[in-house]
Amino acid sequence: MQGLGAASRLIACIVTSDAEAHRGSRAMRRGVQEIRDAVAAEFGSVPREHVAGYLAALADQSDRGKPVGMRRAMIDLHPIGMIRSELRRLEDAPRQGGEGAPDAWLEINPALARALSGVRPGDELVLSTWLHLADRDTLEVHPRNDPRAPLTGVFATRSPDRPNPLGLHRVSVREIDGTRLRIGPIEAVDGTPVVDVKIVYGD
Repeated sequence: MQGLGAASRLIACIVTSDAEAHRGSRAMRRGVQEIRDAVAAEFGSVPREHVAGYLAALADQSDRGKPVGMRRAMIDLHPIGMIRSELRRLEDAPRQGGEGAPDAWLEINPALARALSGVRPGDELVLSTWLHLADRDTLEVHPRNDPRAPLTGVFATRSPDRPNPLGLHRVSVREIDGTRLRIGPIEAVDGTPVVDVKIVYGD
């Protein structure tokens, strides 16, 4: 049961309180492959849903008796597409889309093609992105990287650096080519995962 024990210890260390969640974010990034290897070694060809059930049971066991605010949430988030942009580096990207950002292509997973039904050129969309290059350990920043501005908690800013680096981008659909949408303006760099798309219903 060595693999099971390793997986249990790694999963249990990820988050059990707000302070531990902050420390655990780095551990989570380092340990993802180790968790996969440990679970694979223990379970082999066991169906994925059975493994998921085991992990959920572990979370439930570790959360028993804790206040709701200190319980660990398990979130299963999958990218639905990716940004393809001329912006290759964070240093090249404007702070907001309306500050000179270019258009880009949103490439949707072809398996999700039906989810695009009803989206047309000219529509306004809100994209949720996963800002994969962000620093998840940052809790305070100088807004807009201005050292003259006082340190401010990231929840009171638009900084991409934050514990859960989700980006929100309002864009216009310029062109649709199958499951590829030319959108803009958008400041996300090339390779940014997209986790959701929503239509804008008026202002």
